[in-house]
Amino acid sequence: MDSTFTRAAKSIISELDPDGDLIPVSNLIDSERYKHLCLMVKENLVLYPLRKKSKYVNTGFKLTDMMEAGDPGDEIEILQSKSYKVTEEVGGMLAASVDVPDMPIDMAIKAGAEISHSRSILVNKKYVTQPALESLKDKRRIDMSRTPMEEWQYKDKDIYVITEIMEIEQDTDIHTSGSIESSLNFFKVGIKGKGHKKSIIHIPKGSVLGFRAQLLKIRNGKWAVSCSPSTNEKTFDNLIYHTKSDTISVFESLKGFPRAKAEIQGECSSLKFLCQEVAEDVLLKAFVFIMKDPKTITEVETRVEQVRCSGEQYLTAMSKLLEYLGISKIPTELYRDLIELIRFFLDALNELDEDGVFMLMESVEKQNTEHQLTQVETLLAENFISTEEFDDCQISTRESNFRPILEASGGASESWNLMVQSYYIALYAALCLLHRLSSPTLSTKPKLSSV
Repeated sequence: MDSTFTRAAKSIISELDPDGDLIPVSNLIDSERYKHLCLMVKENLVLYPLRKKSKYVNTGFKLTDMMEAGDPGDEIEILQSKSYKVTEEVGGMLAASVDVPDMPIDMAIKAGAEISHSRSILVNKKYVTQPALESLKDKRRIDMSRTPMEEWQYKDKDIYVITEIMEIEQDTDIHTSGSIESSLNFFKVGIKGKGHKKSIIHIPKGSVLGFRAQLLKIRNGKWAVSCSPSTNEKTFDNLIYHTKSDTISVFESLKGFPRAKAEIQGECSSLKFLCQEVAEDVLLKAFVFIMKDPKTITEVETRVEQVRCSGEQYLTAMSKLLEYLGISKIPTELYRDLIELIRFFLDALNELDEDGVFMLMESVEKQNTEHQLTQVETLLAENFISTEEFDDCQISTRESNFRPILEASGGASESWNLMVQSYYIALYAALCLLHRLSSPTLSTKPKLSSV
């Protein structure tokens, strides 16, 4: 569910930049991390094989942090648009009453609800021009020996540079309020109830509502920011081949569910480096801990983002996350893979409802993850909507009761659609990860000493 700040950011950006490339910032606390020249990693989410969905993850570094020492050049010029003021006041009320005569007792029920919010926000756009980037490019090269740069190239990540932001010009308060009132009357007895809630969200001056990111292209230390990248354009022109890159190249020849399955299994590939003791006694317990409470999922998401944006403080932030999860036996060289596994698991959980998470918990407790995995895999293989079959009519916004589809002896019903499919892809991804963590085959791997 979106926060008050997120709803405000989306609303203002859709109003002022409806056809632009600005991406709303997801939360207020992290908005300071989306400034000019900050580097972002664009990640395509595996759980959306048809309607491609991606997100930008802040790396904690700026473009200038990755450059070779030398002439810093002039301070890069940041231009600013004129100011725009967005004012909005919304209020509404709903009331209902029901009389129930001719019963053993006459009864009357009344209820009403009222909600309102108001905001007045002064914003502007700040941006870096292409000529300014060209000037910086001619003066300084990328230092390819920097550890983050080596890692991004090894994993073939696409890096983006923030070149434009929408920023709040002055401190702003968003007011929201709501009230509810009800009454119940029978015989000569009357019961009334009333509640009221009021909140004020303070947004500091300089907070970022949205940003625009452009692809960074790097070739042997020389770099450029792409104005209009083509579909196949990437950050690195990689000639380095490794397990994950080879796996990704295989995906291109697959279609439909086999491709989705291969991508999910590729995301789980880091588990092969773990011994059974670490997998089952440490990671599996941590993932069960995450599933037990929705608040824990949110907390872990926040901590994961803090780790990924921590820059030079990476090890400190990672240690705090591991301590929170009760993990103490992971060698430091596996930290990066572990963060990706946790992120992947969280993405899957966020697509599931309460029943889906309960099913995962139940599967682990009863040690039948393999059975559930087979069931879900069969269901997806038989009903998967591929790219060739994709049709707007298969997008459903209505609520679906997902679990009965899995439990029905005849398989999926006519209620199968892209919404249902996305749910079961997420369920399959989470089950695949949990099953591998509890699989005895991991015990054949050499044990790693803890650090």
